[in-house]
Amino acid sequence: MHWEYSGRQLSPLFRKALAYYSKTDEPYSDEPWVKVLAEQFGDRDAARHFVNAYNISGRIVSEKSALVWDPVGFPRGELHLPYALMTGDVFQWSWFVSPVRTEPLLPIWHYAVWAAKYPKIFRDQNGSDWRTPHDSPLDFHQAVLWRTEGGSSYDTIPSVHMAKIKNMGERCLAEAEQGLALVKKNREEAEQAVKFMKGYQLLSAYYEKKVAAATIGLIYSHSRVDADKQQAELLADEALASYESVVKFIHEELDPVMKGMYGMPMQEMRGAYLGEALGDMQGLLESEKKERAQFADLFFEGKNRYSNNFIG
Repeated sequence: MHWEYSGRQLSPLFRKALAYYSKTDEPYSDEPWVKVLAEQFGDRDAARHFVNAYNISGRIVSEKSALVWDPVGFPRGELHLPYALMTGDVFQWSWFVSPVRTEPLLPIWHYAVWAAKYPKIFRDQNGSDWRTPHDSPLDFHQAVLWRTEGGSSYDTIPSVHMAKIKNMGERCLAEAEQGLALVKKNREEAEQAVKFMKGYQLLSAYYEKKVAAATIGLIYSHSRVDADKQQAELLADEALASYESVVKFIHEELDPVMKGMYGMPMQEMRGAYLGEALGDMQGLLESEKKERAQFADLFFEGKNRYSNNFIG
């Protein structure tokens, strides 16, 4: 059970885990992998920090995809998060942002509709805080505002979910840096792991900015409030700047590692949203710049979308 395609191979740690759990019904635990990494790095505490970093970082893309997902099989956007997956025009006509989640996760497009129509009630609110600062009918109450999952839970709104993802990026990097400070051998391998965690940290910060820009852009498409438009434009600029940092770091620090391992740089799978752009980081940056230039067309110009269906 060893996947290999065009010279690419799974990481040694994953290969060991795949073989181990394929032949046993033992549930996952950290301990076997702490032991493996302790031998690799010469220190058990360092190993624990790296296992923590791997556990956290391994959930970042899946958590992002729980909110921004593609139901028809396009690439998942690990290295580039296209606005096409967030406008609501083509994708995301479903509540199933994450069918297996235990807590309700509110789709971006639905949040934007109601945050635009009733900002005092819905914007930045999920109903769980009775100390609402707004002059609304819900002052001094707790209420299930969104009622997307049977009315028994408080939905996680997009901004809160993305803040959690950004925090995961910061935590995985912090864990790896703590591990690096303790390693006693194979320091170069530990430094390489830290670089990948830094890549996750930068990507998670970019994810948050990109989703925030799309969310406020969608709110403006319904509200037509100038302050929303200005905020969306500012966030779109910040998202592009954040992505420029991602590309610079990956090109300088991770592409050499990927070329040494696989003979090719870091790259995204090709997809319809990439158009003619290449899937490497420089090509993805050009796609990001093009999206920024088209931001107004995507979110502002003549957009009424589904408001008649959902706002009435």
